[in-house]
Amino acid sequence: MRPTSPTIRTDVPVSLLYGDSLELRRRAAESILSAHLAPDDREFSLVRLWGKEATPDRLRQEFASLSLLSPQRVVIVEAAEELANRDQDQIAELVLELPPGFELLLLAEPGERGRPAISQKLL
Repeated sequence: MRPTSPTIRTDVPVSLLYGDSLELRRRAAESILSAHLAPDDREFSLVRLWGKEATPDRLRQEFASLSLLSPQRVVIVEAAEELANRDQDQIAELVLELPPGFELLLLAEPGERGRPAISQKLL
């Protein structure tokens, strides 16, 4: 892993980044991404999905796509607050099965109570 900000943990397979500022969410995601993938590795090892594209089936496909050529895989889900409740439940179960070398970053706007709904499912 590469060094990052002391306030951003990079030793966990799932990170939920939420807040009012899209720019700050993206900067935090970039810090975590830099800890796991060199810029040259991003072409084959980085996947960006938006909201409802991040279905449980799509994430399972990404889990299965780890290979010898890219032993690390980072999936960034922007607008994670747009995920359907059923998909959030299934993704919360999937994170328990993440293979080694797989990182999942969920970026979301805060919900009505300050945290996105998916945060309660991931706890």
